[in-house]
Parts: sequence; structure tokens; C-alpha cells
Amino acid sequence: MLLGAFFAVLSSSWTQNKIRSWIVSALAREGLRAEIQTVEVFLVPNQIVLTKVHMELPEQGSLSIDQVKASLSLLYFLKNQIRFSQVEASRIIWKSPNTSQDKEFSLPSLPMSLSIQSLKASDVHIDQMESIELEGRLKIGAHQKGLFFHVKALRENDFLSITVRERRNGFARWNLEMAVKDSAWLQPTYRLPLQGGVKLLAKGTNSRKRGIRGKFEGSAQLQNVPQSLQIPWTFKGSLLRPIKENWSLSHLYAETDQIKARANVSFTPQGQLIESSGQLESKELFFPSIKGELLARWMLRKEGDALIGKTVAQIPSLHIGNFDWEKIELIADSSNAQGSFELKGQDWESKGEFAWTDRFQLKHISLKAPQMKGLGDWDFFYDGTMKGVSELKIDNLQILKPLAPAWDPYGQLKVKTVWNSDHATLDMTAEHLYLRSFYFEKAALYSDLQDPLGNLSGMISIDAEKGSYRDLTIDSALAETVIGGEEWPFKLFAEGVWNRDFEMHSDGIWHADGEKTEAKVHDLHGLFYSHPFSLKEKVDLVFSQKQMQISPTWIEMDGATVKG
Repeated sequence: MLLGAFFAVLSSSWTQNKIRSWIVSALAREGLRAEIQTVEVFLVPNQIVLTKVHMELPEQGSLSIDQVKASLSLLYFLKNQIRFSQVEASRIIWKSPNTSQDKEFSLPSLPMSLSIQSLKASDVHIDQMESIELEGRLKIGAHQKGLFFHVKALRENDFLSITVRERRNGFARWNLEMAVKDSAWLQPTYRLPLQGGVKLLAKGTNSRKRGIRGKFEGSAQLQNVPQSLQIPWTFKGSLLRPIKENWSLSHLYAETDQIKARANVSFTPQGQLIESSGQLESKELFFPSIKGELLARWMLRKEGDALIGKTVAQIPSLHIGNFDWEKIELIADSSNAQGSFELKGQDWESKGEFAWTDRFQLKHISLKAPQMKGLGDWDFFYDGTMKGVSELKIDNLQILKPLAPAWDPYGQLKVKTVWNSDHATLDMTAEHLYLRSFYFEKAALYSDLQDPLGNLSGMISIDAEKGSYRDLTIDSALAETVIGGEEWPFKLFAEGVWNRDFEMHSDGIWHADGEKTEAKVHDLHGLFYSHPFSLKEKVDLVFSQKQMQISPTWIEMDGATVKG
């Protein structure tokens, strides 16, 4: 009967409201403003259930929990301990504060020790980060004497584990272990500059006199980098944060089979860079078609509101296709993500300015080399699009012979490119152009293309004047086509002399898929030896590296039919 009365009192709304009020008041004494919608207490099992919990932590953020179930071990009250054998929580939302002020976290001073033997939390959201699960244990000594906690964050096959043990004198040891297959899910909350898989082991100490010290090591597989950099990396280093001072990473080493980098970095508790310096050595230049070695050194430091930087890079020798360059040096100076650069080779140089804001800009680019001059302005956006204008003038195409040695080019060339997101135009004009036995007094190529880096479509035209090839003389020639879709229409025109005057007109459709080119000639007519000729039936052509096929051809000339 007494037990029933005790249970009735314990489960009454008056008692549960008192417990709710006691919890809110206890948290308020620790500077935590809390709201709890309901509190339910169950004698069998010894369990307390809190719903719709919301807490405001001064300068630390806010915490909301849909429901908390805690199994309380009543016998431990006799030992001056609060012990929960199991705590389960669901739908937890943590929001960081708007202020960036650094605030040291301190534990509540409890009159009794507190321990949680098993903690499980589901559907946990930290700011904008994707949902994770939490598991762990916790023990806080009475009056802040000693601390132990272990927590593991889980998401699919990823996990992050942290363990901290603190003695009564304020000295603590900590361990951190992380294995993440894709760090992209951390991006909304932690603005990581790189994405990929990461494994990390770290351990160290934390004391009230010396602050945080530790060492770490791990491996990474980067994703949002060039293909040649998507290789396994290993890294290691030391970290330090004296009491109420900034973070620093020292003796930071990262390497692959071909690349070695070392650096020192310091930053504020809010993650703002203060200073960084380092060096990178690479036996390759990150692109399969480019061969060479790279040695780069950099320095960045914060001066007031400005971030000052300087980078010096050297490439002893560079090989791109049939081109060879020696002793290339890049010098870049920057302030607040903008600055100037100078790129030099043995007999050429390029200068310009850059800015890094909501895009990466290259401005007032100039190129000077023997027989060559160039200008340009380009913007590169984070979504992969770009826009810009560049102009190039080459006084003698012989300098490009390594690109096409079999054609042995001579002549002058002017090129202008205009690129605007998904639209690009290319305008090329050559004068006194020699390509082996071909000669043109003037030749021009113009293209107006849509989505040039994706589903390419648009118009291309080639115009040539006063050309010759052996005993063939061309007064003028024109080729036009529109690409995109399954069938690409074309038109051809040429007039000149081939032993006798001739004129030719043709049109049809064609298509190229990389391995072979197919064409259908719908019409072919003109004059040869002052006699008109025309194609009687359509002709199919197929070209590939191994063979060329032409369907039967019927040409009518002066009433006579020629079959080929």
C-alpha cells in the first residue's frame, strides 16, 4: 500500500512539474537557460523521460532534443553519485552561435559525481551537417574533480571517436580516431578546402597551464583535385594551443610516391589563418601529358585585415608533347586574395594580375616571346564555368612546328577567343600560310559554339583565298558546317584552276564519333573544262584509321554518265 502511494506521488503531475522545475533551476545556476515541455518518472523501470528540451548555452550555441530517456540507478544516490545505466536521445539539433568570440568551455560544478554508462543518440544534426548517430560514456567527478568521456559519431561506414581522461589537477589526456570515406557530408558545417576519404589518429594532452598539445598522423584520398592528385596521401604533424592563444600546426608533412610537402600553419580558434609557410617538391606536374619537376615555396601572413602572401615556384625543365622549356620560374605576390604574378622562361615571359573572391580572376595577362605576343582576361567560377577574352599574334608559325612537325608550318597567325559560360567563339586568321606543299595567301577559321565543354553544338566555317597545291590553284574556297545532334549539315564551295578552270558546289550531312567519320553527299555540281557536271545519286562515305569506303558514284557531264 505504501509502495502504491509512493508510486502515485512520484507519477503525479505535481511531482513531475517539481522535478522539471528543479532541473531547469539547476541548469540556470550553471548559466544555462533551459526549457522542458514535460517530465515523466517511472518507478519500474527506474526511468525519467524528458520531451521537447531546449537549452541556450551562453556563447556556445543552442541545443534542442525531441526526447530523452534516462534509466537511473537509485542505489547510487546512497554513494553520493548520480548514475544512469542508459541514456537514449532522439532528434538532436545543435546550432552554433552567430558570434565568433572564443569562449572556453567549462564543466558544471555538481555536488555529486555524474556518470552515464551507455549513451545513444539518433538523428543528430550539427548546424547544417547531415544526420549522424552518437554512442558514448561519460563520468564527471563532484565539484569538477576528474572527467572521463568517450563518444563515437557514426554515419553509414564513417566514424569519429574521441576519448578524454582528466585528473583532478586539470591535466587530461585525449585520443581521437576518424575514418571518413567522403568528407563532403561535413562541408555544410566545416568548410573544408579539400574533399575525399580521410583516416586520422591523434593523441595528446590538455592542461590548465600549458594548454593543448598533441601529435597526429593519417592518410587521405582526395577527390576535388586533378585526376593525377587523386592518389593516396600520408601525413603527420604536431599541434599546439597554449591557454587562450592561437592554434598552430608544426612539422606538418604530407607525401605521395611522387610528391613531398612540409608546412607550418597558425590560425585563430575560429579557423582564420594567421600565418603559413611551406615547401612542395614534386617529381611530376599532375597531368599525364606534362613532364617535369616542381619546387615551390610559399608564405602567407595576416597583417591587420589583409592577408599578405608570396609564392616562388621553379621548374628546371618542362616537356609538353614535342615542346621543351628550361628554367621556368613563377613569382606571385598577393594581398587580401589579389596580387600580381610573373612567369619566366629562358626567352619568354608572362605577367598579369589575379584576384580570388567569388571567382578566380586572371587580369591583364600579357605574353611576350620571340615571334609571339598575347593578351587576355579570364574569370574561373567555382561551378566549373568560365568566361574571358584572349588574343594571340604569331609572326612566324615555325615556332609551332613541334606541335605538328609533319606539316612544317610557316606564316602569320592571329587568334581571338571569347568565352562566356556556355558560349564560345574562335576567330583565327592566317596570312601567307604554308603547310607542307599547301599554300594560302589568306585562310580563316571561325566558330560559334554552344556548351563547348559539354554537349557541343554550333557553327564552324573555313574560308581560304589564293591557294595552291602542286598543279592545283584555288582562287577561293569555303567550308561550312553546323554540328550538334545526329546529323551535321555541311556546304562546300571551291573555284580555281586544275589544268583548266573549275568550279564546285556540294552539300550533305556528316557525323564523327571519334572512331570513324560518316558522310552523305546529297549534291555535287559545278563546271570543269567549261563543262557542267552533277551528281546523279547520293554518295555515302565512311572514313576510319583502317579503311575508307565510298558507295558507287554516278556523275553526269554533258549528257554522259561516268560511274566510279
